[in-house]
Amino acid sequence: MHARDFVQPGEQLLVLFTRGHLLTFNNDGTGTSGNWDMAGNRKIDRVLIYYRDDSSNINKLYLATYKDVEKVEDGRYCVYFEHCQYVGKTEQNWVEFTGAQQAVRYFE
Repeated sequence: MHARDFVQPGEQLLVLFTRGHLLTFNNDGTGTSGNWDMAGNRKIDRVLIYYRDDSSNINKLYLATYKDVEKVEDGRYCVYFEHCQYVGKTEQNWVEFTGAQQAVRYFE
């Protein structure tokens, strides 16, 4: 499995690595993940969250529809999403899963 497997044709996918700091999931399927060093004006359709749960050593994957970003400081943004669903887990580390060292990755 690779992050690219979650990209639909013609879609822009934002993939985020987090250990849960500043990550919120609400009961209605909305949530936020924030303080990312990223481009705030980039077109994004969906968000894939790679959540490294250090307490269980499981890398959980959540897929959501992108809603918006809010600038929280110069060049850093909070990502808002909706329709979030748990889509599984992976034993791959972040670099294997995305091919990147950075915590923010885009796929087309």
